[in-house]
Amino acid sequence: MGAIDARDLVHATVMLRVGSKRILTADRGFDKIPGIERLDPLLVEEWALTVMADR
Repeated sequence: MGAIDARDLVHATVMLRVGSKRILTADRGFDKIPGIERLDPLLVEEWALTVMADR
């Protein structure tokens, strides 16, 4: 696993602290962070129904 950008780590830390596990972003750096699921905005059709079902 390569280095993770410091800003990505700050976002991930806050997300995990408040219980959020998904982030909508094209930034692939989040793919390297355990416990975080990155939702690619270009692939909305693939994940939209799953996310809406979890509400």
